[in-house]
Amino acid sequence: MQRDLSPSSYLAEELGKPIGDYSFDFVLKSDEESIFDERLDAKDFSPLPHVHLEEKEDKDTTNKGGWTTVTRSATVCGAGENLHLYLGTRKDRDSNCEDIESTYFSSITYELRQRATGNFLGDTELLSQLQVVDPVSGEEILKNNKAILKGVTDSTLEKKMDDNPYFETTIRFKFTDVSYHHDRKPFALRVNLYRHQDTDNPILIKQSQPIMVFARKKQLTSTSTLSTEDADLKPKKRKRKEQHVEEPSSKVSKLSNFDMFKEKLEVMCQHMKKMSKENREEAYKEIISKMYSFDPVDSCYQQIPVITDTDFDIK
Repeated sequence: MQRDLSPSSYLAEELGKPIGDYSFDFVLKSDEESIFDERLDAKDFSPLPHVHLEEKEDKDTTNKGGWTTVTRSATVCGAGENLHLYLGTRKDRDSNCEDIESTYFSSITYELRQRATGNFLGDTELLSQLQVVDPVSGEEILKNNKAILKGVTDSTLEKKMDDNPYFETTIRFKFTDVSYHHDRKPFALRVNLYRHQDTDNPILIKQSQPIMVFARKKQLTSTSTLSTEDADLKPKKRKRKEQHVEEPSSKVSKLSNFDMFKEKLEVMCQHMKKMSKENREEAYKEIISKMYSFDPVDSCYQQIPVITDTDFDIK
């Protein structure tokens, strides 16, 4: 008896379920793989039913690398003709990455390297035009009726002779306006490619994904950018050298005390001028007594005579 290999009968036989009780709400590809695994376990290698998988159409409007093909002339641009766009700064000029960043800055100069590949009907050169447009409507964004790009935005792609000839050019530009001045709406870059003999009708138009343009990058603080290891390499502030004030020597101290003594002695003599003779004699005795009280050893001093005649004038 020949086996019924229709999808429904086959699945019912393999899974042990009646056909009427089996639901087919599943993805055929994954079920096919699971059934194949079960068949391997059962060592049954009878042919699987043919499952038709629908393939999606590969449209040219899909975003590849951040750039979308908006318009392509069917009569000029065949399947082998394309325009590759590499946007970056001067340090990225050797990069072949077509990705687009989400943010750009008006304080930075950018370079857009354009390379057109293909025959292009044997043209000697191509022309390109760079614009900033609204990513939804495609209308050019202007400020005071002027483009918001600074630099040479129209350029000629020269033909490079190689095993596979191509056209190439590089333009440098800066944004002269930011998204903030346009209700914080995103921008998009658009490149229009023309044939040299027809600058009215572009043969190829490519547009970038939406981008936001700001004035400048935020500067990170030193504490957030320096790691623990880098902090050790950060130059340390030099401490101010403390001024060392030398203490006065003992000699200077004695001289200062001696000067003070002379000043006090002068004041004392001025008072003695006004004393009576009796009081003046008492003052002399008091002075001598004080002098001997500092050091009672008599050998350290010469005998100081006691003056009893006090009729002289004190200068």
